[in-house]
Amino acid sequence: MRDELARRDVDVVTVPYNRGDIRNKNEKGILTRPAEIAANIPTVVDATRSLYELIRDRNIDIVHTNSFKSAVLVSFPARITGTPLLFHARSSRAYSDHGILDRYVCESADRIIANSEFTASTYSPWSEKTTVIYNGVNTDVFDPAEVTPRDIIAEHDLRNDQPVIGTVGRLTPRKRQIDLVRALPEIQKSHPDVQVLFVGGSYKGLGTAHEREIAATMRELGVEDCITFTGYVDDVHRYLAAFDVSVLPSLKEPFGRVVVESLLMETPVVGTADGGIPEIVTHGETGYLVPPEEPRVIADSVTRLLDNPSRMTEFGQRGREESLERFDAATITEQEQAVYHDVLAL
Repeated sequence: MRDELARRDVDVVTVPYNRGDIRNKNEKGILTRPAEIAANIPTVVDATRSLYELIRDRNIDIVHTNSFKSAVLVSFPARITGTPLLFHARSSRAYSDHGILDRYVCESADRIIANSEFTASTYSPWSEKTTVIYNGVNTDVFDPAEVTPRDIIAEHDLRNDQPVIGTVGRLTPRKRQIDLVRALPEIQKSHPDVQVLFVGGSYKGLGTAHEREIAATMRELGVEDCITFTGYVDDVHRYLAAFDVSVLPSLKEPFGRVVVESLLMETPVVGTADGGIPEIVTHGETGYLVPPEEPRVIADSVTRLLDNPSRMTEFGQRGREESLERFDAATITEQEQAVYHDVLAL
């Protein structure tokens, strides 16, 4: 978003949690001044003072926060300087209810931007000041015409003539990757040579209880040989292009950015009918929606797609068309700028 705003000659001051979050942004004409927050500042008081000085000294017109933590820190400085505050809710209160702090942030904000109708529904006490604007994606990066899937296939020693199922996200209980593992034996009945990529997260020494549970389930079901864990990657678009089907079995996903990214890469999606995912996937047209925590239904939906390559192509192409229209970063930035103008006019 900041790059899009800069292209529109908006003077953007970016305040990351630490200096490592901003790389070479000054070269793009974006003004940055890191506020050494949390781990890098001894106290929240110092962070608040730093933010107050930044808002005052730079004559900031509007403060747009992109996380709950940043909203907590900047609410008071924005209030005492009389600067309008936008709280961008990118996670729902279904999993992160902060009690009195939620009330403090939402009452302090002049406007709340929610990244989905689902997220907005969890902020219902403040519905009169809440606007839904979906997350934007750089559609120039997520362009299947610019990617060669064979590169990823070769990098991970996969077979080019066998189907690839993939899921993207950190290995956490809420992402429910374990449901995809449990779906594999059923998928293998029709597609015994199916290959699976788990992209993102960590699989280092089975460091968490959830990772150990995934590993134990893989051994129990005998599907270890068909699953590859990539670890964190910064070129997700290349992996999505290599997927035949993208699976997101998450619970209460606030938005589901990887769903949009999958569709932009013309990869059909099997996702849970939960959280924000149904706002992205059109069931039976760009993918299939399945009940949460139902591995058998995941297996049935994935198999239906793998059994019908022309349907996969049709779903993928339609998904890209819809996503280009709804989620392009430039379009989303226009919507956010409209909110800026509304707030400044108050």
